[in-house]
Amino acid sequence: MAVNYNVPVEGIAGELTRRIDAARAGDSPIVVGIDGPGGAGKTTLAESLADTLKRCLIVPTDDFRRPPEGRIRRFLEVCDPGWDYDLERLRDQVLEPARRGLAVRWQRFDWQADKLGVWVDRPAAPVVLVEGVFTLHTVLRDYCGFKVWVGASRPLRLQRMVARGHGWPLAQYLLWITEEDRYLEVQHPDEAANVVLNSGGFASVEDAIAAAQTLA
Repeated sequence: MAVNYNVPVEGIAGELTRRIDAARAGDSPIVVGIDGPGGAGKTTLAESLADTLKRCLIVPTDDFRRPPEGRIRRFLEVCDPGWDYDLERLRDQVLEPARRGLAVRWQRFDWQADKLGVWVDRPAAPVVLVEGVFTLHTVLRDYCGFKVWVGASRPLRLQRMVARGHGWPLAQYLLWITEEDRYLEVQHPDEAANVVLNSGGFASVEDAIAAAQTLA
């Protein structure tokens, strides 16, 4: 059964570090999956954990988005939750070697160019933090020795997405939120987690609408 916390993500790093250390088998390497919808606080949590863990590597799922042709093909053929991410590539290039204590090498997706970009090489690390939406997808969750789900309300997520200033149109943010909610409903990644964290913060529907209107 998952342990639930209702605290800001910055305030839970020490407790999660103790739980991660307890989940490791001696000095064995461990992959920690940090999942949740966009704007929930996953990256902030991963960075806070990196400050408290002795040695770790952070790998974002955003590096594994499919190029345009792959996204279209997956959408038309399957359209499963996470269709726009190459989760098999994440599994093969990072999760499988990382949990065996090996170095990892992956090709990073270039979001501005909308294509695969540079290759990244990282040495073996005792703790690998994989953070991003779909980290606890059924393709990946068995490779994670410790699992965290970070939740947030839909208005708060939209407000935070807009505040990042990445310049996406409103329709793209709404599509992402819809797909993330479908993922939660279909695959129940929160039920697979060891820890469920409500990241705190509040935004009303009116707050989110006001933020969305700045994109017009």
